[in-house]
Amino acid sequence: MQYYTMTTDAGDSAVAKAIQSGSMVTFTKMSVGDGNGTYYEPAKTQTTLRNEVWSGTPTVLMDKNNPKRVTATISIPADAGPFVVREAGLFSADGVLLVVAKVPLMEKVSPESGASDDLTMRIYVEVSDASVVTVVVDPSQIDATKKDVDDAKAEVQTEVDEHKADTVAHMTQEQKDQLAAAVPNSRKINGHALTGDVTVTKSDLGLGNVDNTADANKFVNYANSAGSAPANGGTSSDTQTVSSALTMVSGGTEPSGTLSPGKLWAGY
Repeated sequence: MQYYTMTTDAGDSAVAKAIQSGSMVTFTKMSVGDGNGTYYEPAKTQTTLRNEVWSGTPTVLMDKNNPKRVTATISIPADAGPFVVREAGLFSADGVLLVVAKVPLMEKVSPESGASDDLTMRIYVEVSDASVVTVVVDPSQIDATKKDVDDAKAEVQTEVDEHKADTVAHMTQEQKDQLAAAVPNSRKINGHALTGDVTVTKSDLGLGNVDNTADANKFVNYANSAGSAPANGGTSSDTQTVSSALTMVSGGTEPSGTLSPGKLWAGY
């Protein structure tokens, strides 16, 4: 591998200690160097860069697609330089080199050259557990790649589509106007408030005296209609066909008062 990043022995020890103790590892400084004029192969035992030419505070973020990887990004301002970059390193607050990287050659020209601009560098660091690495965000240092922008755009578009599809959360002005013109819940129907489901009673409909007594349990004072009992002068057999549940009470004179339930008078 021509270009790569590795944790130093001190970096491995710091991460292991953080995992065990529940503490955090913080990359407080990112330095770049020119390798003292030539490339070299970084080593786990390394404690400094060969020749540091510039340093600053990086933005450190966890890689959402890899739980063991963090990214460290730094922007070298236009007024820095001139120098070239072959090496980079991440340091702790007490100046210990935790990560060292061999990077492609980058030239930072001087402002006087007329071609000077900010130089953004990003290195990827894989550790045994990226959650123990402190996330450091400097808004002035953040640069987004095209993939970052595309991912953010897709995420926002998904949220917009879901919002549009939600007929409760997303209302048109027309729907808002219709809701505003709806009957307020302070109104009442026959004394019933419109704050919930309304149960209409028989009294509401003027049927307060109506009950659900079965026909067989109703009193029969005098039956003289078609299909109920024969007219005066009919036969007992005609009367008995009305209902087997009725008891015949015969006599020439119509009884006074009310017959007991289940009894029918027939005069013959």
